[in-house]
Amino acid sequence: MATEKCTLIPEQLFESQETFIAHVKRFAVENGFNVRLDDVERDKGGAIRKRDIVCSSEGAPRGKDAKREESARRSEETEGARSVAHSGAHRRKSMKTGCRWLARASRQPSGMWKMIMLRLEHNHPLAARYDLVPIPAIRTGETSLSAAALAARSAVENGTYQAAPSPEFRALFLQMMAACTDL
Repeated sequence: MATEKCTLIPEQLFESQETFIAHVKRFAVENGFNVRLDDVERDKGGAIRKRDIVCSSEGAPRGKDAKREESARRSEETEGARSVAHSGAHRRKSMKTGCRWLARASRQPSGMWKMIMLRLEHNHPLAARYDLVPIPAIRTGETSLSAAALAARSAVENGTYQAAPSPEFRALFLQMMAACTDL
């Protein structure tokens, strides 16, 4: 079962905000990056009338000094109630690169949602399709190989290796990703 590749185009229409969000998330997964919901604009009644979705690498990482100051401020406010592990200081490098990728849609008078702005450029490498789903490592003697690496090595050895995923694999992968977003 092969499914069509997801595309985003200017002025594309969606039935609802939820449909817009799901479509953009699917596009991101197919193209090797993650997105997050960003700014909204509301009408006088409080209903969302405009929604931005950005690359998860959007924004600038905070500097080390700002992290230390924030951590110290939090520690003072809680008077030592928090442990060092929860002080707000991150141990991993920030994934934010200032990426400008953006999809913006607004609710039309008809109730449909229309793509009104689309910036497709990234300033960081995109993930390979197989990097999107964590695969548990398998111990084989002295080395640790992922299940994907073992399958690839086996396919090369028995002559069934394919450089691109089959349409069936792609469809299954997309179904799994959709099921995960529903959880």
